Amino acid sequence: MADEKKKRFYYTTPVGTLRYPNLEKARQFINKKGKPEGKPKLDCGWFHENPAVMKKVKADLEAGAKGIGWSKGEATPFKKDKKTGQEYLKAQTGEDHRPIIQDAKCNDIPLSKRIGGGSKGRVMITLEYYDGFGGGVTAYLNGVQIAKLEEYKAGGQFDEIEGEEIASDDDDDGDNAGKEGFGELPDAEDMHDF
Repeated sequence: MADEKKKRFYYTTPVGTLRYPNLEKARQFINKKGKPEGKPKLDCGWFHENPAVMKKVKADLEAGAKGIGWSKGEATPFKKDKKTGQEYLKAQTGEDHRPIIQDAKCNDIPLSKRIGGGSKGRVMITLEYYDGFGGGVTAYLNGVQIAKLEEYKAGGQFDEIEGEEIASDDDDDGDNAGKEGFGELPDAEDMHDF
């Protein structure tokens, strides 16, 4: 449904795959000079493995965008992965407009559950037309509904595997008593390049 006065179109995708969802903490864009640019954003990519579904979503969004003033050749929220060629929808919002995040049964998902890429879900967006910079539409992220969660794991975290457990609470020499992980890091001046 288009809102002519505000130049907006509302849409919810079918269940697909989330790409680099950043829903917990707003990310600040850093330009090539290393300087922050714009306001911090929450964002999420979405794609579907079935080309026919992607084609239908693109057609739906193109029709909605035309209804709010968009013309072919103007910017769209669809991007293409440079390595894989996979086309995806990118939606974002400011940190002051946090999207709803719910599971398949419409229960709110706490921010402590980190949603990772590869999670299956759908996104609810608002397309908004803009005249500047040659014209186009932006996809604002209103909500994400998770059908199958893939929890985010920071680099360096492992899943448990079969094998020997070495770590123990019993520390014979007591050097690491009360410390977790690798202990204290050395001072910067004590560190050397490899």
